Amino acid sequence: MPRNLTTTYDSASALVRLAWDASQDYKGATSTLNYLISYATSTAALKDLAAVSATTTYSFKANEVGINYTFSVLAKDSEGLSSLAAITSVAVSSPLSHFYFYKDTRSTTSKKYLFDFYYDSYPFMPDVYSNGSTGKILVFYLNKIAPTELELNTANDFLPGNLSEALGVAYPICSGGNSQRFSLILPGPCGNGGGAENSTLNSATLEDTHLLIELATTTDNVIFTYKDFVTVGMYSFYESSSGNQRFKLSALDRNKYYFQNTSPSHQAPTKPANLELSYNATTSLLRIVWDKSTDSDTLDNLITYEINYSTNTFLSDGSWISAPIINLDSSEAAEVGSRGYTKISVEPGITYNIALRAKDDFGDLSFSATSSYAVPDITPPYGISNIKWGYLSSTSTAEISFNANPYPFMSSGMPTAIMFFLNQNPPANYSFSNDEYDWTMSGTNKVLRLGYDSCGHANNYAIFSGLIFNNSFCLSGDSGLKNYSARKDLNFGQTIFTARVTGIYNSGNTDPYSFSGNDFVTLGFYQLFGNIFRQVAAYTKKIYFQ
Repeated sequence: MPRNLTTTYDSASALVRLAWDASQDYKGATSTLNYLISYATSTAALKDLAAVSATTTYSFKANEVGINYTFSVLAKDSEGLSSLAAITSVAVSSPLSHFYFYKDTRSTTSKKYLFDFYYDSYPFMPDVYSNGSTGKILVFYLNKIAPTELELNTANDFLPGNLSEALGVAYPICSGGNSQRFSLILPGPCGNGGGAENSTLNSATLEDTHLLIELATTTDNVIFTYKDFVTVGMYSFYESSSGNQRFKLSALDRNKYYFQNTSPSHQAPTKPANLELSYNATTSLLRIVWDKSTDSDTLDNLITYEINYSTNTFLSDGSWISAPIINLDSSEAAEVGSRGYTKISVEPGITYNIALRAKDDFGDLSFSATSSYAVPDITPPYGISNIKWGYLSSTSTAEISFNANPYPFMSSGMPTAIMFFLNQNPPANYSFSNDEYDWTMSGTNKVLRLGYDSCGHANNYAIFSGLIFNNSFCLSGDSGLKNYSARKDLNFGQTIFTARVTGIYNSGNTDPYSFSGNDFVTLGFYQLFGNIFRQVAAYTKKIYFQ
C-alpha cells in the first residue's frame, strides 16, 4: 500500500496535488509499479482518475468547488497484483467565502432580490488557462446543481444553453448604463470595445472584496422561499480569435446557497475623521468639513452622513438628521476638495455641540465624530440695528421695525428682499423666482406676513411675505414680484423702516397667528440675479416678540 499519501489544494491554480512514498514489489523493485488513482466527491461515487508509473506525484484540476474530494491510490505490479489502497481526503472550498440570497431590505417598498457575496481577492477565480486575463463569468442556477456547460462565447452571447434554469441579474456596465443578463460578466478589461466588454460589470463596483448584485426578477414576478437555492457556474477567459471570445468552464460551485428572509449583517462605515468647523458671518452658516468614511462591504459613494447638533451639552438620539446638502461658494470648492461637507444655520453668540456619523445603504451606522463651536456674536448686515417687533405703537396692530444704512441700504439698482422667518433660521442657499406668487415666495417655511403700499396695490392694500425694494420705484414694464411686491413708500436716504405684521405665511398658506413672547424671527436677505432672488446674507440672532 502506498504510504504517507498526502493531498494539498492550490486555489491559485485550482490543482489538487497528490504525493506518496514509493512502493516495492516482492523483489524490492519500484520502477515496475503502476499506481492506480481513483476519486470520489461528496456529490459523486468513486471513479477511476488515472494510472501513472515511475512517479509518486499526481496533479488533478478540481473543476468542482465547495465539496470534499476523496482520493484512493493503490500500487499494481507487473504481474497484476494490487496492494491495498491508501485513502485521503481534501476539502476544496469555493472562492466565494460567503454568499447570501435574499430580498432587498434597504427600503420597505423595494421589490428587488439580491445576491450578496464576498471573496478574498479579485479575481477570485483562478486563471486556469494561464492566459493572464482576469475576465470571468458567473452564471447562477436556480434549484439545481450547476451543469457542466463547457463554453460561453460570442456566438451564444456568453449565455448558458438553458436560460430557464438560470436567474438573470441586473448590473451597471463598463460602457455606461445597465444590463440585464443571464450571466454576470466580471471585468478583465473594462471598456466599450465590443464583445464581452460591452456587458462587463463596471469595475468601480470592485472597490471592496464584496459584490452586491440585483436580480433581474422582482417580487412582481416570483416569490422565493427558504426552499429555493442557487448554485454557481464559473467561467474564465480562454482565448479570442477571429472575432470570437471564448470563456471556458473553470469551476462549478456545488454549494447550495439558500434564500433567506433577512439580510446578513454588514460592516459599519468608519467614523468620519478630522472635523473642521468654520463660520461665515455673512450667511450665519457654520461649515463642517470632514474626511470621508470608507466601508468594507458598501461602495463608498453610497455612504451618507447624518448630523446632530444642539446648544445643550446633551445630544438627543432623536435629533439626528441627514446632513443638509448645501452648495459651496466658488471660493470654497478648492478649499474643501474631495472631502465631505455640510453647512448648518447657527445663532451668533451661542456654543453648539455637534456630532457627525456615516451610514451605509443598509442603515449601519459608524461611531460618531464630535466637536463644539462657539459662534461669535455679530452685528446685522447693511448697518441694520434696533430690530424689534410687537405692539410697538398700538395695542391692536403688530409691527416690525429696524434702522439701517440710508435707503437703498442693500444694493443700488437691483431689486432686493428681506424675509422674516418665524421660529426658524433662514434656510441655507434658499432662492425663489420673480415669477412666484407673493404668498408662495417663502416656499415651505414660516414667515411673517407684512402689509405696506406696493407698486401693484395702493393704499396699504398689499399683503406680502417680504419687504421688496425696487430701487427704481415702480418702473413701467416691471413684472412679477419686483412689480406687485415692490414698496413704493420708501425714500432715498431713509434710515427707519416699519411695516404692519398681519399674520404668517406657512408653506404658502395664509394663517392667522396669535404671537407671544416665545415667538422669534430671523432675517434672510435676497437679491435678484436674472429672474431668481438668491440669498446674499442672513442674520440668525433670535429677535423675540415684545
